[in-house]
Amino acid sequence: AEISLESCVYSADALEITAFNATRYTDNLIIYDEGSSTGTNIYGYEIAVSSDGITVAASSSGNMKIPDGGYVISGHGIMADALQKLFRAGREAVVNRSGNKLLICSKPLDSYGDTASALKTIKENYEQIKNELYNIDYTFVSSALDTCEALIISADTALNENDPISALRYAAEINVLLSDLEDAMISDTAVENRAVWYRSSVKSDADVLAVIKKCVEYNINAVYLETWYNGKTIGMTDIDLIQHYSEKHGDYDALEGFVRIGHEYGIEIHAWVENFFVGSVGQIESDPEHVANHDKSWILLDKSGLDYYISGSYGDFVFLNPQNEDCRALVLSVYRELLENYDIDGLHLDYIRYPEPNGSDDFGYNTDTIAAEYGYNGDPRTYADGSQAKKDWIAFRQDVITSFVKQVCDLTWEIRPDVWLSAACYPDVWAAPNRIFQNCAAWVRNGYMDEIFSMTYSTFTDFVVSNAADFSSFTDGKCFYSVGLTLFSGNSGEELANQILAVRETKAEGTALFSLGSLIGYKEYENVIENKTFRTKAVSRYLLDITAAAYCADLIDKCDTLYSVYVPEAAGIIESVRASLESISKLECGETLAEKKDYCESVVDAIDDILASASSAPENLRKALNRELGAFRDDFSVMIKRIDARS
Repeated sequence: AEISLESCVYSADALEITAFNATRYTDNLIIYDEGSSTGTNIYGYEIAVSSDGITVAASSSGNMKIPDGGYVISGHGIMADALQKLFRAGREAVVNRSGNKLLICSKPLDSYGDTASALKTIKENYEQIKNELYNIDYTFVSSALDTCEALIISADTALNENDPISALRYAAEINVLLSDLEDAMISDTAVENRAVWYRSSVKSDADVLAVIKKCVEYNINAVYLETWYNGKTIGMTDIDLIQHYSEKHGDYDALEGFVRIGHEYGIEIHAWVENFFVGSVGQIESDPEHVANHDKSWILLDKSGLDYYISGSYGDFVFLNPQNEDCRALVLSVYRELLENYDIDGLHLDYIRYPEPNGSDDFGYNTDTIAAEYGYNGDPRTYADGSQAKKDWIAFRQDVITSFVKQVCDLTWEIRPDVWLSAACYPDVWAAPNRIFQNCAAWVRNGYMDEIFSMTYSTFTDFVVSNAADFSSFTDGKCFYSVGLTLFSGNSGEELANQILAVRETKAEGTALFSLGSLIGYKEYENVIENKTFRTKAVSRYLLDITAAAYCADLIDKCDTLYSVYVPEAAGIIESVRASLESISKLECGETLAEKKDYCESVVDAIDDILASASSAPENLRKALNRELGAFRDDFSVMIKRIDARS
């Protein structure tokens, strides 16, 4: 017998099976071993088990293929979370049908198998990265891989000599290096939209400075600061019905502090506003001066006449009626004040919709709303689902929201045409127009939006990717698009890293993290941001000459330290590309919209010339230049459209 302090644990995690080959409902665990696939939707997690009882693959895409002679373990809700935490390829799964129990088993040498498999994957990734000319620390990676190879040989020798303890010890050393290698093989990017949403409670410049310094430390480039919410503003106001949020900020002008100090440190400050959502029932009842107490007829009603949305743990939400002209005028006056009095970089519309229905009772049934559409001659409460009358009633409420977005757009461009206009949108973009009457695709189509954010809050990377594809289908080339990612709901640091990296492979231009308050001080997330995904500074994609300068500096560095080293036979082409990038970096951007458009068109033309001149380059260099310069060109093509919209 041998006594060891190494981790040599046999374990079996047991889960309760709900049913076999049945429909999967909330928090169910279903075993599927009949048919060709599970037939499930995307709201779960599934593990494929081979005919010999070994876990071979996992997915959150739904409708997983059932292996020949094997089965699929399918979980929803809490069971999906449990499966995701347990999955490792190569584990043994055991189903006890009579007791409705599932066991997923682990043995000590599984960890050695995991190590060998991970090293093989990293070596394959390295060769692909090198061939595709991504910018990583090749010297460190090559040396670390050599060390890992030597340790694997030592581990294999130990196993052959019947010494599993030493093999596991070598595997542990390799795992430390593999973690460093994974980080080192993440390619840096010089241009990327990196936003955070943030609700503050600052009361001084010192408080603001501490927050801004954290953003600099994280290489965040834009803070979406909650400014108009719960019916109050964190800035100072002269509007009679609106209060300064003194409970949070005392007599300190938090918006002014963030704008001034943020700009000193190169951080954009966008005013995050919540439109007609003005707080919870409890907040309003405890404050006689609250705007919602001014005129009860302003409060939005559902189909049964209830004047709040039953939201659960967050309290009951109250909305002003977006169709009421007085309500619209009041909210627009808040935005006018923000635009005229503060040097904000953007206006960011949240809750730009009707509330979710209370069960089957949707919203918008105020007397004045019905009168506006029907002149009291019809009653939309009686319309049957699917009828033309019901479709028209839905379209009417969509138009209410869309017309307000246009008013905000017109106001912004009238006062500050340089201000960036964006919106946070419901993740189910196809259901939202009929459920909460938010038709963000129409806003993009009509040219109102500079950037759309999807609230893609999921612990599953597959869903993040598929949701990004949904939004990209209508934002692509018309406005910028960033994916909102969650820092709550149990999302692990590893999954957050996977999601940020996966977003970079989609058509999105960046990410927005919800929220900065959940990032500051949380070591697991901070490690991801500082050491993996946002290691180096990046500028936003829409800052014209600042963006161009960042692209050019990054690509010139790649010409000098990457392309010339790994594709030396293309020295002439690389030098020509370098010279052209130097010329782009010297182009000047004017102040007027016409001058800005001319500048963008000159940049696009110059990029097209570079790509044409590099068409005879070796294939890997040509593809790398198309990838890097293609993103550069796409950003400026979108900017031309955004400038045209303002013109």
